[in-house]
Amino acid sequence: MRGKKSLLRLLVIGLMSAGLMLGGCSGDDGSPGAPGLPGQDGRDGQDGLPGAPGAPGNDGATILKNVHTLSNKVSFSQPSVQADGNDLLIRFNLKVDGVNNNSYTGINRAVVMQGVAGVYSRTAFDRSANYSNTIESVSSGNYVLRIARTAAGATAGAPLPASFFGTDARYYVRMAGAGLPNASVSFADEAYARVDLVSNQACINCHGDQGVNFGHHTFPFTAEACITCHAPVNNVSAAKVDHQNSLAEIIHGIHNSYNMPNNTYTYDASYAWKKVTYPTYMTNCSVCHDSTPALAAANQMPVTYANCLSCHGSMTNFSSNLPGSHATFTAAINCQGCHNGTTARATVADYHNGLATGRAGGVIFNGQDLSVVEGDKIDMTITGVSISGANMSVTWTATYDGNPVNPCNTTVGVGAPIFHAGGAANAATGQVASNMSFLRAYAQGDDWVNVGVGNAPGQPAGATNLTTGNTSCSANVATTTFALTAEEQATQATRGVVALQGKPQVAVSAPYSGTQNVVRTRAFTPTYEFAKSTGAAVDPRREIVDSRACLKCHVGSMYQHGGNRVDNIDMCVMCHNEASSEQNVRYLFDVTDAEAYDGKVGQTYGFKSLLHAIHSAGKSGRVGLTNDVAGRNDQITVLYRTNGIYAWGPSESALGPNWPGTGSQVVYGSTYLGTTSTNNPPTFTNNQPATIGHNFHAPTYPRFLNDCQACHVAGGYGLPDQGVAVATTVDAGTVNHANISGQADQSIADNGNQNDDVLISPATSACMSCHHTAVPSELAKREAHAFQMSFYPDDFGALNGRNEVLNFARGTVETCLFCHQ
Repeated sequence: MRGKKSLLRLLVIGLMSAGLMLGGCSGDDGSPGAPGLPGQDGRDGQDGLPGAPGAPGNDGATILKNVHTLSNKVSFSQPSVQADGNDLLIRFNLKVDGVNNNSYTGINRAVVMQGVAGVYSRTAFDRSANYSNTIESVSSGNYVLRIARTAAGATAGAPLPASFFGTDARYYVRMAGAGLPNASVSFADEAYARVDLVSNQACINCHGDQGVNFGHHTFPFTAEACITCHAPVNNVSAAKVDHQNSLAEIIHGIHNSYNMPNNTYTYDASYAWKKVTYPTYMTNCSVCHDSTPALAAANQMPVTYANCLSCHGSMTNFSSNLPGSHATFTAAINCQGCHNGTTARATVADYHNGLATGRAGGVIFNGQDLSVVEGDKIDMTITGVSISGANMSVTWTATYDGNPVNPCNTTVGVGAPIFHAGGAANAATGQVASNMSFLRAYAQGDDWVNVGVGNAPGQPAGATNLTTGNTSCSANVATTTFALTAEEQATQATRGVVALQGKPQVAVSAPYSGTQNVVRTRAFTPTYEFAKSTGAAVDPRREIVDSRACLKCHVGSMYQHGGNRVDNIDMCVMCHNEASSEQNVRYLFDVTDAEAYDGKVGQTYGFKSLLHAIHSAGKSGRVGLTNDVAGRNDQITVLYRTNGIYAWGPSESALGPNWPGTGSQVVYGSTYLGTTSTNNPPTFTNNQPATIGHNFHAPTYPRFLNDCQACHVAGGYGLPDQGVAVATTVDAGTVNHANISGQADQSIADNGNQNDDVLISPATSACMSCHHTAVPSELAKREAHAFQMSFYPDDFGALNGRNEVLNFARGTVETCLFCHQ
């Protein structure tokens, strides 16, 4: 009966919402409703008890639009500078959100960085009462600033001569205005000659152009602005006895703080950064030094005490192969006495060349990840699918640098990649055995939820490895033929998707380590959507996220697990869908919701839920909750996996008293007969203890959380259409695990049955994954509103599970949309 009641609830909401929501959205008092929970914030009457008068509200559409639209974005243009006696006159046009703005009233910073014979130093103009840095005029956003000095001289830096204008210099001013972010204006003199080592775009790729996390500097803060103050020489901070106040040290230190002593980079007594979760590899210098001259300069960075410690933090933090005497070195040491290219390696590139990037299989050489560089040259394309009885045939092609190559090539070379047919691993050259395979998934609505085909909730049936037996080539076109599983053949899905997983390998022109010159490439994993009955091409799934947006931050590091799934969100969601859940692993571990670190029976790892939750996890208070709410205990996200338990949140304390801490910890579980190693499941025998890794991260997401287009395509965010977007699993119902000793394998039957899943609507899932809090009273308000405007968690089992939600929603409008357009 639970499913029938839920359908009635959907019908009631659909019929009542047009009349009731239009009043409730503007904050009117709630109208009496059918029995249920009371509503909040002027939105009573939707499946609830008669509501008390609602608090005055705002227009819902305006709320959603404003919250998810960045504002107060400052931009400037047409900067110029001229001398006027001993003063500078600086001119520019300034806009806020694209509109000329005259509201800035004060100058709180003015700096010039000058170069003399290629040596650059900075001078800050004094802000004391003796000085008169003023906004001389402003009209239609056109500002004229007078930066003045007197005979008393500047208190910060050496006094500037009267003729300080017109040389190799950069300028920076910062202005303030009531109710506005500080405005940073920075530009170079025409004679400025220094090569910029970091581009603005490299910073914007992760941080966006809104200045988030730049503290008092804010909008628009650029690499050029940073270097004006944080000049590379003649700029020693009094607070840092043996370090320069240089941009290189600060940026290296912040981004690599996780790998520094105590996981902390300390600038001075006031500023310290701990466990910054840099999303790629610090050894890949090209991520920030993204031009040929900049990367060349970075590669030639000499081995000095300050340069090495800018990333490593301490001499004791180096690898154990350094001579023990290094631990006693101080800033006074002359490293170049040994590190001169003859006695020992002389540059940073010398030391980084040949380093591996971890599970991603990348190799660093001359400041670049060769797996990314070579992967960008390889383009694999699935060209067709055909289905005949129990067999599927997939045709595919590949190019290198735009030129067709043979997918069945057996001999790796420079410009000649191998795919599945390259033979056995060869440690001498760096070649590994092929990991290429075809993964398939099947849709309900417009999402790959894999009803009844996999042995874990929401998961595909598995992958078929490419071999020389099932794959042949003709005229540079490969055809791979394999049998579909019985569950795939029986699925009621009408459409599917296939992905060509794996990393092609190619040789590089020179060895990157010893005799090794073959690299595994991060070539983009292609997908192809097809009709289940014939294999014919179908219209692609709706576009939500652009993989290229993810790769701006996650260079060479996106989707590491498995080692063969590379950089394509359309492939990721084949597994990371909203029907997924690791509840079967909790079942294996004998973990109840009362014992679980998050208090749940299971957790979906669908990207809509998981990525919102992870990226916002380190934000104190999450979205919409201020930091000073009493009893704040922010939301945590926990995944139980057989190769480790992973948790995200603002701090480990949010995980509760039963969290044992990070590292290998003892757990108990069913009589699971597995193997133990770093990346394999623990062994459980007769409920005896085993150990499994516990991992915790507090992500330091570097952008505003409402900057939706950091990841989403234009129009790809907002409330999901639940006529195509499936509901999210919060309880997978009856689950099983394939490898429990003494128990028949019911995993496909139990985990593939999604009619017993307890679901929440796609809009509720999307909104609450960010707008979550563990403050009970606040959480109750948010959940009540979200559930009332869609449906309460239910399994709809008698009515064909989530398909009933899809069928009902098609042709109707989810009630949220009456307010939140």
